[in-house]
Amino acid sequence: MFNILFDKFKDIFCDIKNNKKINKLKVEKFCSLVYKIFLNNDICLRTIDYFISSLREDILNNNVISSINFDREILFFFKKKIIDFLSFSEKFNIVHNNLNNSYLFVGLPGVGKTLTLSKFSNFLREKYKRNILITTCDIQKNSSIEYARYLSLKAKVNFTKFNFLSKNNDELNVINYSLNELKKLSRTSLVVDTFGVLPNNLNMIKKISCIQKILNPTETFLVVDIMCSKNIVNFYEILKKFIYFNSIIVTKVDSGILGGIFLSSKYMINKPIKFIGYGENVKDLELYNTKKLVYKFLDISDLYVFIRNDNNFDVKIFKKHFNYKFNNYYNIVNLNDFLFYIKQMKNFFSDDSFLSKLNLMDNKNIFDKDKIFKMEHIISSMTRLERSNPDIIDYSRKLRISKGSGVNIDNVDFLLFFFNKVKDNLSDFKNNNYLKSIKNIFNKFNF
Repeated sequence: MFNILFDKFKDIFCDIKNNKKINKLKVEKFCSLVYKIFLNNDICLRTIDYFISSLREDILNNNVISSINFDREILFFFKKKIIDFLSFSEKFNIVHNNLNNSYLFVGLPGVGKTLTLSKFSNFLREKYKRNILITTCDIQKNSSIEYARYLSLKAKVNFTKFNFLSKNNDELNVINYSLNELKKLSRTSLVVDTFGVLPNNLNMIKKISCIQKILNPTETFLVVDIMCSKNIVNFYEILKKFIYFNSIIVTKVDSGILGGIFLSSKYMINKPIKFIGYGENVKDLELYNTKKLVYKFLDISDLYVFIRNDNNFDVKIFKKHFNYKFNNYYNIVNLNDFLFYIKQMKNFFSDDSFLSKLNLMDNKNIFDKDKIFKMEHIISSMTRLERSNPDIIDYSRKLRISKGSGVNIDNVDFLLFFFNKVKDNLSDFKNNNYLKSIKNIFNKFNF
C-alpha cells in the first residue's frame, strides 16, 4: 500500500546515515524533504504544515541533534510522531448487545459505500453475533436496490421487505418502514445505505440530514476513498453543516499508494478512522490499527537502513526487533499477504553487508532474486479472486497462470506448495526457525 512512500523515506534516512555531523540546517533539510513527500502523497497543506512544525519543534527541544545516534533517534522519533498523529482515543463499541441499534453510511458516489456496508454487516454478524437488517435509500435506480440485495445475501444477512415498486416509494418511507421492522426484532442492527452525494447538491445533502434525524443512528459513518484525501476535506466542510458524523471508514486501501487521508482525517476532519476496507470480499474489512498502519507506512526502514556501515550495530537488538515485527504484523492469509511477505524477506537477504553483520552469509541464496522474480510474476498473473482464494486454483487455472507468467506449470505448483507450507507452519517461522524452514523447503525443489 505504501511502497512509494517507503522508498522515499528510505532514501532520506540513508542520507541522514551518511552525515557524521548534524546541525539545525540539516534538520531543516530533513523536514523539507518530508514536506515534499507528504505534498506529493495527497496530504492537505494545513496538515503538512502542522505536522512539520510540530516535528521540527520536538526535534530541537529534545536535543536529538546532540545525540550520538542521531539517525536512529530521529527515525524512532519520527515514527512515534506519526503514531501519535494517527492515533484516536475512541474505540468501536456496540453500546448494548441486547438492544437494537442502527448505523448510517454516507459518502461520495463511487467510493464503495454499498460494498463497505455489506462488509460491516458481516463484521457485526460474525464478531458480535448480531442479527442484521439492511435497507437502502438509494431508490432512484433499481440496479442499486438489487446490488444491495445481492450483497446482503453474500453477507448472509436480512434485507428489508419494503416494496420498492409501490407508489409510496420515498426515502423517508423506507426508513420508517425499516424502523417498524426493527421494533419487531431483538438484538438486531439496522444498517442503512444512502445515495452518493456531491458537495454541490444541497438538496440531496439535506435529504440525508432528514434521514439521520428520523433514524437517530448509533453511528454515522463517512465512507471515503483512500485516493481522495484533499477532496474529502472540502466535502466534509460542507457536510458537517447538515450531518453529524461519528467516524470514518477508508475504502480501497489495497489499490491506493498515497494514503493522505490517514493523516488528513486526524487534523482536518478530527474524526476517528474505525475501519479500513480492501478487496471485494465481504470479509475484507478490518478494525483500524494505528501501529500496524505505521509499520506498513515506514515498512522495514527502521530495521534495514541503519545496518549499512554501522560498527555499533547490535545483532541481538535487531533480532528482537525483527521477531516482534514478524510476530505482530506478518499474517499470511492469502497470496496478497504472501507476496508482501516475500518482498520483505527479499529486502533482508539482498545486501551482503547486512547478512555478514548477522552472520547469515550461508543463507545468502535462500531468497534467490530469480526465484523471487518468478514468484512475483506468477502471483501477478493471477486474478484478484485467485489471489484472495488460492484453493480455487485448479489445473486449468494453473495452465493459464503459467502461460501468462512465462513459467512451467511445475513452478506454479511449487509456489502454491510453498505458500501453504509457510501458511501452515507460520508458528515455526515466528519462533526463530523461519530461516532453517525456508532453506529446507527450497532445497527440496528446483525452482
